[in-house]
Amino acid sequence: MAIRWVDAVCSLAKERERNLHDCDGPHGGFVVNVDTKWTTHGPFSDARDAWRGAAWTKDLYLLAIAKDPALL
Repeated sequence: MAIRWVDAVCSLAKERERNLHDCDGPHGGFVVNVDTKWTTHGPFSDARDAWRGAAWTKDLYLLAIAKDPALL
């Protein structure tokens, strides 16, 4: 079950609204998402540029996942 969730997050099929960065690269790339533990965030519908310098970003939690299946 957890592996399917990771695959869905990496392909942006799930939690797309939490995605901050998606990078494909020679070794599979990675995604960086807002972690679900971060509860003080602003609206995901705001442009990410609007987040820069916002007071609530001081508690930012991120989740980075490598897309290379060999690392799982």
